[in-house]
Amino acid sequence: MSNRVTVLVDTDPLVYRVGYSLEARVWYTEWVDVDPDHADDPDHDTRHVAKFHNAAARDRFCELMALDPDEVAHQMVPVPVSEERVVYGRVKQTLRDIEKNVAEYLAVHGQEIGEFRMFLTGTNNFRMDIATLRGYKANRKNSVRPYWYNEIREYLVSRWGAVIVDGMEADDAVSIIQAQAKEGATIICTIDKDLENCPGHFYNYAKKEARFITYEEARLNFYRQIITGDSTDNIPGCYNVGKARAKELLPEYEDEFTMWMKCVEEYRTNMEKYPEHYICEVGDTEVSGATEAAIQNARLVWMLEQEGVMWEPPKGRA
Repeated sequence: MSNRVTVLVDTDPLVYRVGYSLEARVWYTEWVDVDPDHADDPDHDTRHVAKFHNAAARDRFCELMALDPDEVAHQMVPVPVSEERVVYGRVKQTLRDIEKNVAEYLAVHGQEIGEFRMFLTGTNNFRMDIATLRGYKANRKNSVRPYWYNEIREYLVSRWGAVIVDGMEADDAVSIIQAQAKEGATIICTIDKDLENCPGHFYNYAKKEARFITYEEARLNFYRQIITGDSTDNIPGCYNVGKARAKELLPEYEDEFTMWMKCVEEYRTNMEKYPEHYICEVGDTEVSGATEAAIQNARLVWMLEQEGVMWEPPKGRA
């Protein structure tokens, strides 16, 4: 192993973690009472707006008022609780904590920190184009970004040299670099479980846990995730199949063709039982069978190892 290790930070989660920690969230609920004597004249309607500091209180209020869900509009608004300089200080402290904890971990392995590189996701993520069973991350379309989202990203770029990557995601960028580096010469820092599919040093800066992920462990994680999908990113996987079933099906690392065939067979069985789950929600092209459905989800959960090179199913022995 190289003595000096390049630190690769997926800073997308950091933006949200810091942003959410320095804001409050307020819910506004709006509804209209129609004057029964002037039902056709909106000028006689009475418009109401109520403010709540959590969704539970909002929902209780709507229930007590017997408000029709179809006639109520909810809006969540992030409200800052700190000044901009405090936000930048929190970002700096988070990065320094990563640096300190990674340095301590590497020291145990007789290594030390070299270059410190950060990445942010830009535009034109290729996964948006290949996801047809469900829209990639479509479950987040109504989510609200942190109040300080843009300021934190700009600070990371201007002050810390973070690189914005287009066409893919920040986690793909760190995966590519780690895949192409010598073993142990880099360390991925993130909270994203998808990057546990990448062999090498790994540090979770939410749990503050570091470890070395072997090739076999990384590939086993990947094939299990083909089966389970990823609800966070709206990747369906096999319907109603979770981690327990994936571990039962793939209890340990085998050759990749064998693991792949087990994934396809699980999709085939699942597709026969739940055909409605495999009707594409995006575009006009339907998946033609279990293999195609499994390939699509595999490509969505796969972390790139080479820019622009899509994952391909392993071939069996001749």
